[in-house]
Amino acid sequence: MEVKSPTRMDQFARMHEIYEFFDKMVKKQPIRGVAIEKLYFTHSNQSNAEFVYGVRGALAMLFRKHTIPIHEWTPQELKKYITGS
Repeated sequence: MEVKSPTRMDQFARMHEIYEFFDKMVKKQPIRGVAIEKLYFTHSNQSNAEFVYGVRGALAMLFRKHTIPIHEWTPQELKKYITGS
């Protein structure tokens, strides 16, 4: 069975689902701040990078709309913060 890659419209629909999920969460839970990981992509996964950056942008706008501070860290910084090493 051949696996079909999502179309651009599929990706937009998924971005909207993700936005709606977090919008409901923000309205239900008091959130003092969010952490977003800095992303690094190569040319080999350009389509995936576009989707991830699209979701990231949509969520950044959502958090700004609700005046929730956004902190951006590298994967190494997040690991050190969470694990202590």
